Amino acid sequence: MKKTVIGLLAFTLFISITSADAPKALKHSDKALKSTYVFPIEGDAIEYNVNQLPRPSAINYPNSRDLDISSALVDSSRNGYGMLLGATNPLHWEPNYGFTWCFRQWYIANETVSGQLGASFSSNGVEGTWDIYSGLNLSSPGETLARYPSAVGGSDYPYLVWNEYTTGSGGGDYGGRPLYTWDQFYYGGGSYFSPPLDINNGCQSTPCDPADNWVACPVITNDASGTPVLNVTYSGWSGSSSNSLASVRYIYRSNFHQAGYFAFNDAVELYTGEEFEAETGTGSYTSSAIIDINEDGVGYSAVISYFDGVVTEGETPADTAHTFMLRKTEDNGATWSETGHNGTPFYYIPSEWLNTYFDDNDLFPEYYVASDTDSTEITEAYIPYDFELKVDSDGTLHIFAPVIPSGGGFIYWIEGCGMYHMWNDDPVNDPMGWEASYMGPMDITYMYGYASSNYFRIFPSSAISIENSDIMYSTWEAYSDTSANRFNFDVFAVRSEDGGATWTEPMNITNTLMLDVDEIHPHLAPRATDEECYIVYMAPDYEVETVTPAASPEDFKQRLWFANLNWGEVSIESGENLPVRFELSQNFPNPFNPQTVISYSLDRTADVRLEVFDLLGRKVQTLVNKEMDAGNHDVVWKGSEQGAGIYFYRLSTDSRSETRKMVLLK
Repeated sequence: MKKTVIGLLAFTLFISITSADAPKALKHSDKALKSTYVFPIEGDAIEYNVNQLPRPSAINYPNSRDLDISSALVDSSRNGYGMLLGATNPLHWEPNYGFTWCFRQWYIANETVSGQLGASFSSNGVEGTWDIYSGLNLSSPGETLARYPSAVGGSDYPYLVWNEYTTGSGGGDYGGRPLYTWDQFYYGGGSYFSPPLDINNGCQSTPCDPADNWVACPVITNDASGTPVLNVTYSGWSGSSSNSLASVRYIYRSNFHQAGYFAFNDAVELYTGEEFEAETGTGSYTSSAIIDINEDGVGYSAVISYFDGVVTEGETPADTAHTFMLRKTEDNGATWSETGHNGTPFYYIPSEWLNTYFDDNDLFPEYYVASDTDSTEITEAYIPYDFELKVDSDGTLHIFAPVIPSGGGFIYWIEGCGMYHMWNDDPVNDPMGWEASYMGPMDITYMYGYASSNYFRIFPSSAISIENSDIMYSTWEAYSDTSANRFNFDVFAVRSEDGGATWTEPMNITNTLMLDVDEIHPHLAPRATDEECYIVYMAPDYEVETVTPAASPEDFKQRLWFANLNWGEVSIESGENLPVRFELSQNFPNPFNPQTVISYSLDRTADVRLEVFDLLGRKVQTLVNKEMDAGNHDVVWKGSEQGAGIYFYRLSTDSRSETRKMVLLK
């Protein structure tokens, strides 16, 4: 398998090197997977004897710019089907105790089992201080798969929430069964977790009622009496033969809590699918339901939907967009809004706002130019199938999602395609009051991703500071730059200090040079501080294929990484020669022949090394190796003695480093 991967990458590199011009944008039909969309399904597991497996080894991730990054390799997973959806929250941070991380763990006792439920606890997140808990779902009903696990916590106990395959015995087509467990000896209690307990009261006997519950999104808040309340959404299996079952998005709410134990109300149908016009059948939900509730009990739930078949009471289409349906709670999830916009039972982001806002604010180009004689007007904003939702302490709703320019029936991976933050102080009474900000580009990543549907599989994750809700963070996976070369997924992060109105330039926090090293599906702990955020992500081990046929990075063994990102205090220095931050710029021109200029900036005097490496990581030349003053600097690299190809250049000091790529043509 690795030979095949390397061969494909080599071909891609050859195409990159032999073309000095950036590739033309690709286009893809926006009628994607309307009625056939299902949650990602694993292939058949490959049997492995544990003695065959290479031992996990740590990878050094250099710091990026002015970020202080502490990372730890915590555990491994048989494949990547536990963290590949944005609805889940694998990492929980409880400020007084530490971190609880829930994941699908490698189950070495049975080589055919795709995963057991594992967890890890650390009081500080430092390497070597993680306690590993194993086999937490081995007494679960059904198969041992621990699908889509999340970690969530109250002031006393950490909880793990997931669903199991129960095959046909659980009801429906796939028998997704909602379960939870908690550490009965509090945070870091030493793996004294309860047996798996049902969230769905209808599973006291099988088949479950309702059946086919998949992809949990949990949140814990305290009610007016201080009692913890657990709300968790689940989604009907989208591939079910029962259309009514597939359309429903459920919510379960606890009604009792004692010594860590929760009892739950019966399932409530939060989104029923009844609003879709039965005759045409063109409308559908295209995402899992996501929920967030703040400390005052104010919260929102959301699901993305094609509105083609949504009708009002007067049989008039409510909207035509692929956009968000919203419902609101003001009592910690006890009740949810039932009357929404235009006669529907929900609120939503109108297509009128989506299309006019992105056009009026020049977030998208006016036209896509395919050739000298062919162009398409960009008229719409298209949102794919995965997103993140947060509610801040003021009750403002924040949505983080990819947005892609669209027009003429196609979506375009061109300028303006990227990760966006959308927010509204009062989406209930002011549906046109939304605003949006651009967080980072995704056009090159979407063009040359690991699968044709990668723009449906890459999502942002977000966090809000518990000290100041204006400070926010977001992260996602992407290619490491937008130059002509296209490979190597890294994890990027951004920070905002003004409630998401503006963002830092995306920071590459993994920054790996090796051709066969990717980092994918990052998730932030929902809570952060003014200076720190906490992230987990996976790194596929391409030496160990665990799912056949292997079609994407999730089909390999995964290294599970934790990282603490310390952004430090914001610099208030100013001056013509004093930049705000440590920064390495993209070389210019790029691609180039025979020479190019590399520019960099220093925020303080430092011992600097600027080095050039080839594609295999071998040092080609050292351009700078001395103390340099704060300010802006330029260096010329002459590549006349080197062969055509892709090169890396790295700027590093004693505490920070950054790497970029460049292409030498001959």
